[in-house]
Amino acid sequence: MARDDLIAGLRNGLERGASIEVSKQSLLNAGYSAEEVQEAVDSLHSDSVLAMQQPFRKPADSVQPSPSKVQPQNQQASVKKEGSGFFAENWKIIALVSVLVILIVLFVVVLLFRDTIASWFS
Repeated sequence: MARDDLIAGLRNGLERGASIEVSKQSLLNAGYSAEEVQEAVDSLHSDSVLAMQQPFRKPADSVQPSPSKVQPQNQQASVKKEGSGFFAENWKIIALVSVLVILIVLFVVVLLFRDTIASWFS
């Protein structure tokens, strides 16, 4: 029986557009044995054959987009870029850097006024 993690690795490679040979070589390079990898490839092929033999049924609730609403991919990318700015894409980094700057300023203030602050507690 083929290992599920090897089959998942092969499927992942195929979903990313790599050929079965490239995915297989990637697993071999990762240290898996050739027998295990070949068994996973054979299992994946048999699963694919079974899936191809089953009739394809379109879900009843799926809606086909009208041709007038379909945009080429490069236009979709340009629309997405127009709506997002530097702050919209990097707000987490900006927030973290701001917190870091505030903490550094507080640290410097505490170092400069440590005697005064210590006198408050004594």
